[in-house]
Amino acid sequence: MGILIIMPPDGRQRRRENLVERLFCRALDLDGFGQSEERVMFYYEKALRLCPEHLMSLVNLGTIYFGRRQFVVALEYYDRAIQTNPYYGLAHFNYASTLDELGRREEALTSYQQAIYLGHTDAYYNLALLYQGTKRWMEAVACWQAYIKADPLSMWAVVARRELQLIRGKILVKPVLSETAEVQFGGCNEIRFGKK
Repeated sequence: MGILIIMPPDGRQRRRENLVERLFCRALDLDGFGQSEERVMFYYEKALRLCPEHLMSLVNLGTIYFGRRQFVVALEYYDRAIQTNPYYGLAHFNYASTLDELGRREEALTSYQQAIYLGHTDAYYNLALLYQGTKRWMEAVACWQAYIKADPLSMWAVVARRELQLIRGKILVKPVLSETAEVQFGGCNEIRFGKK
């Protein structure tokens, strides 16, 4: 049985880590005070020059590029974040959202599912929209329900409930005759009789 010796970081490494955190916090502060994106980006990029795997700087730079609709660049930052920490659900969610914007729906679907698996339940919302856009109604219903369960009180839950009702009203019940209705589920029809 061996002995594990954990050495504390040397002074230089500790100073570098502290500097990276100060640069990151400076970028957050500037962003919070509405400073220019260029100024905010300067501090994130400086942090990344010192520590190329600084997760939050990678994600936040990706988000800035996403906001600028520079999706390919945003995707690169999110990919680097995922390579740095494959268990960070937000990075997968942002990666999926960017793929979705680029029209790469199947890849986005897989990344949204990974984000959900990692506990980022906001991905249910976007996944539901993706399923709705491809007319995969039952999957959309399941995602809306999961989103509402995870986040029942937010304004987004109100939107999710409305979308759920729209789907139900649109595809689930169509009157056929006065005493029957045709119910559609994913292309399968079932006849239900009206009055008992």
